[in-house]
Amino acid sequence: MMNQWTARVLGALLPVFWSVALACSGAATQETGGNQGSELASRFARLEALCFVIQKGGATPSTEREIRSIKEFFESRSKTSSPFLVGQLTRLNTEEITFLKKAGGSGAIPLFWDSLKKDGRAADCKFVVAHILSGVYPDVDREQQEHILNALIQSYTPSTFEYAHPTVLDWAVLRIGPTSIPYLFKLANSENERLRCIQAANLDDLAKRLTGSSVHPVRLAGTCMGKDPHLRRKTLVQWKTWWEDTGRFLPFPSFPDYFDDTP
Repeated sequence: MMNQWTARVLGALLPVFWSVALACSGAATQETGGNQGSELASRFARLEALCFVIQKGGATPSTEREIRSIKEFFESRSKTSSPFLVGQLTRLNTEEITFLKKAGGSGAIPLFWDSLKKDGRAADCKFVVAHILSGVYPDVDREQQEHILNALIQSYTPSTFEYAHPTVLDWAVLRIGPTSIPYLFKLANSENERLRCIQAANLDDLAKRLTGSSVHPVRLAGTCMGKDPHLRRKTLVQWKTWWEDTGRFLPFPSFPDYFDDTP
């Protein structure tokens, strides 16, 4: 049976996902036009097929080169591909949330993955999309950048953090740079203990890299557990103050790209 927290979170997320999906799909349709829209959809369908092939049988130089070519195609058309990809990523997230809500909560994640396999799709394809979006981020206007960041943060769905450490998704967000930190900070204040502790550790690690020191004056990881919410909120405020006053002015480190090792 779905527990109270899961029901509340899934119920709250679903209308958010749908509103973003509708807004972005409308923008994509308006901007892309018929031929370009068809080409974007065709390339995306091929991307999903390649993700499934790689998940099923492993990557080959050929499949990795083709994925890279699709990435470069989307990056070369950032103005039209960005709203399209945001809409697709939101659709993937909405599909999971809808499935889990109907199936009884996060315990049904393996069933959701099985349903994707039956359709010839791979669950981790959304991480590929996330990294393509972080690549087009610098080339779009501020409004679209906000849409990208919101879509990336909404991609921390139950399958992302309940069954694995979402490192690849973290990298996609952090590759964007300092503007991504307020969005990750929201996750560090999540109702879900596992998610907020993962992001607390990420932010602590970022602070160490920024300062070049193993000791940081404000540590989130030690207070991310649910035992003392007042202390947790106090520490979050302290970390945010440090970021606003000091951290955001320091040279931001680089983070891996999903495509770094692609031939």
